[in-house]
Amino acid sequence: MSEHNGGAGHETVVIIDEGLHEESRQISKSHPTGADIVQAAEKQPIDAFFVLYNPGDGGLRELRQSDEIDLQQSKVRRFYVLPGDRLFRFQIDAVEYEWPISPVSGALLYHVANLDANKVSLWTQGHATDREISPDEPSVDLAGSGVEHFVSKSREPKHPTIFINDVPHTVHQAHLSGAQIRALGGIESDYQLFLEQPGDDLPIPNDKSVKIEDGQRFYSLPPATFGT
Repeated sequence: MSEHNGGAGHETVVIIDEGLHEESRQISKSHPTGADIVQAAEKQPIDAFFVLYNPGDGGLRELRQSDEIDLQQSKVRRFYVLPGDRLFRFQIDAVEYEWPISPVSGALLYHVANLDANKVSLWTQGHATDREISPDEPSVDLAGSGVEHFVSKSREPKHPTIFINDVPHTVHQAHLSGAQIRALGGIESDYQLFLEQPGDDLPIPNDKSVKIEDGQRFYSLPPATFGT
């Protein structure tokens, strides 16, 4: 993030562009208009850009070019300055957003709603067949008729599956001891336990802790075959 230093009495604002790049700017007014914010962002022509901000209760709202905002009272410091000729309205979890570009990426929807894609998934709502919107999705249309609705859903925790003697087992722990793996697979106490890996397979004694990863394969051998 680059800085542009201003004189005494100047307010610092953060300008965010359509690529979600952020840049700090100085503005000489504590009650700037939307046009002042566009000018601080050094965008031309001024009337070809929209200014959007979070009013404090979520969502994104337009700051019109002739409207003022009290930076000190509102505590708003972050502004999206975006090109466009109309605003598309959509909702995420019943909170309203405005955005002048369509289509948008799935990553942008997660960004503006401050959603962690590892914890929640975003879905269309109100369609005949709702679908999940991935953060990797390159194109989500906001220009259809009406207001597009999205809803977030908590992701089910992903538990790894390991194989013990070719039998799959879902594991809820991050680490298991050799004794726990042996018990999970019903392996007899005098059998030797191994973890398959490139090169020589790794012997797993009862007191050894193993970090569990999806797809790991363990197997056992009776003592008569070990080392032969």
